[in-house]
Amino acid sequence: MEKQKVTTRKRKSSSQARGDVRRSILVNAGKELLATKPIEQLSLADVAKASDIPIGSVYHFFPKVNNLLAEISKQFEQEIMEAVFQPFPLKPEDNWQAIIRACVDRAVALYKENRAYEQLLIGGKTPAEIKLSDRENDEEIGRSVMEALNEHFVMMPFANQEKVFFHVVEIIDLIFMLSVNKHNEITDYMAEEAKRAAIAYLRCYMPEYLPKKAAE
Repeated sequence: MEKQKVTTRKRKSSSQARGDVRRSILVNAGKELLATKPIEQLSLADVAKASDIPIGSVYHFFPKVNNLLAEISKQFEQEIMEAVFQPFPLKPEDNWQAIIRACVDRAVALYKENRAYEQLLIGGKTPAEIKLSDRENDEEIGRSVMEALNEHFVMMPFANQEKVFFHVVEIIDLIFMLSVNKHNEITDYMAEEAKRAAIAYLRCYMPEYLPKKAAE
């Protein structure tokens, strides 16, 4: 009897592992399709064909195409946090603006490497529920920007600080979106505009120069 229980647990674990693999295949297929296909034309049938997984199985994991898009958006949040918030090697003359510029440069690099993310999140045709989820992601990114500045510089708290840094992320995203809508990519000029706009907005709340924290 004890032997039977152990076998059942193993089967369940194996089935779950296969499910995780299939889910990953579907998400990657969705990303590949979004790199070349307009988001409004993407269907679960396309994903099933591209991944060579029966459409019935696709519906099991993602009942609607927006469920798949939400999963891709969630994956982007993890990747952008890892890519953008690597250590910031500041020069002696650098001030807090250098961290903002580095964040923008790293975000642009990630978008250019992943055209699916570019279309899904800053292409202008994102479904409303995905936009709402992305706003929550942006709040987390805004807090991480604030923490990165606070790690290197002596910051004085100010009113609505988390909201202000959320707005910084939204400003950057808006300029990225304008660039993608007009040029089908984030141009170098618009990346610089995003930096200028974000820094100018933050200067309404922070001095141009902040004291650096002593190295521990």
